[in-house]
Amino acid sequence: MNTTLSAPPGRHDQPQPHIPTHRPAHVADPVSATDIASRQPLRRVGLADRIALHVGIALITWSRRPLAPRDRRGRLVARAAQRRERDLRERAWERRHRLMTPSG
Repeated sequence: MNTTLSAPPGRHDQPQPHIPTHRPAHVADPVSATDIASRQPLRRVGLADRIALHVGIALITWSRRPLAPRDRRGRLVARAAQRRERDLRERAWERRHRLMTPSG
């Protein structure tokens, strides 16, 4: 069971492009994040931004809350109504099925 099966060659089997291992002379040195941060002035977050952030998080939290559980009687009534509707659908389906199939 040491046999390895490979997929047959297909249209996606193309030679990989050559990637040079050295950096060309015309490419500049990479700029570090600390160099960029030292050039730009520090921007503080304003009161309006902080309020907007808190309101947004509160809305997301509120929208993901679990729905209030119904009382037991309400669940039983809803379940009985669903069962009646399902039984009616099944009877209608059986009636249509009997009318379409020939009797032997």
